[in-house]
Amino acid sequence: MMDASRTMLEKWCFDDGRAVEPTLGAGCDSSYLLKLSRGEQRAQALIEYLAPSTLTSVGIARQALTAYLRDAELPQRLIIGYDGKSQVARSAPSQRKI
Repeated sequence: MMDASRTMLEKWCFDDGRAVEPTLGAGCDSSYLLKLSRGEQRAQALIEYLAPSTLTSVGIARQALTAYLRDAELPQRLIIGYDGKSQVARSAPSQRKI
């Protein structure tokens, strides 16, 4: 079994990422779902860009999440503003486009 203090020091690793439909009504026009792991743990993070976004990609979404890779828990949702700065969304997306 893995020691809890050791887990805190390990970084989350990116496993997969793909474009998904933006959250309905959030004012975003581009969105990426990133899947990560740390040992046995698995997590997902939704990275969304406010409209009109200029340049988006899975790589840029990953870069936005790098500041959180040593945290015990990752943010479930980040919103990237027009200036490129990210903000953790406090509430989970309520409705998604199908």
